[in-house]
Amino acid sequence: MNQVAASIGPSLGNRFGLVGSQQHSGLDFSRAVGKLSLVICLLVPGVSSGKEVPRKPSDAQAVLVDLLTKPGLFPIPLPDLAERLKIYSPLKEETPIAGVTDFRFFAGRTREIARIEIVYQLDEKKAWRFSTAKFFLLPEGQSVRDLREQIARAIKTRLGRPAWINKKPRVGMGWRLHDYWELMVSEEKSEIETIPNSTDHLEVTIFEPQGDAE
Repeated sequence: MNQVAASIGPSLGNRFGLVGSQQHSGLDFSRAVGKLSLVICLLVPGVSSGKEVPRKPSDAQAVLVDLLTKPGLFPIPLPDLAERLKIYSPLKEETPIAGVTDFRFFAGRTREIARIEIVYQLDEKKAWRFSTAKFFLLPEGQSVRDLREQIARAIKTRLGRPAWINKKPRVGMGWRLHDYWELMVSEEKSEIETIPNSTDHLEVTIFEPQGDAE
């Protein structure tokens, strides 16, 4: 043990009580070994302490979190959609389902966002009103759970702790924004439209809960 500590440096060995003393009890020795392991993890590249370091959001995910938590951005009036979401342009209007005339769908995608869906609904005044915005993320080299926790951590730095957490039937959490609008992050198992083999994914949604609006 003295030889290992000496290889790190006499000053560190002395600091942690590993050099120059031969009177360690079994407990003292165990503590000394633990301290030495920590020193090695800190000083030697590639040596891990065994604790997993949380993965940080990618640049694209960080931009998405910035967008979703920007005060006053949502709801987006239809004439302003292209300008406010120009970072994700072009968003193309999709052909509505046959017989459905009171909804308009706009969609797009980027390299890291598998699908973007913006929905407008015709209100009682026959005007197009913002309904929902959905951003679908596929896990790349990680589980959907890890991706959810990664995005949630980034949102917490902006909005604080979530207002609610669900564990069934799907794992998700939500933050209240303003004027009844909410931001939800949820694990999903349904396939993303137009994206094959996308069963397990993450959905980040801006929506207005039914029954809360006046």
